[in-house]
Amino acid sequence: MRMGHRLRVEKGIPYPLGVSETIQGINFSMDCHPVLECKLVLYPKSGEPEIIIELTDEFRTGSVFSVQINGLDPK
Repeated sequence: MRMGHRLRVEKGIPYPLGVSETIQGINFSMDCHPVLECKLVLYPKSGEPEIIIELTDEFRTGSVFSVQINGLDPK
């Protein structure tokens, strides 16, 4: 994945679980039962973390955390 110039992070859709491409960007959805906190860490091919997103309750539906990132190139 290549990081775009402007990334916008917003609440995603909880299903399907996993990673899916949407019209606006990339949706990440993880069932994290029984944990209360979740972070999404994105790595470029070089291997060092480039983006770390702390997912608060705003991104939670039940035990599922979901986030959509607009401006992220999936290639």
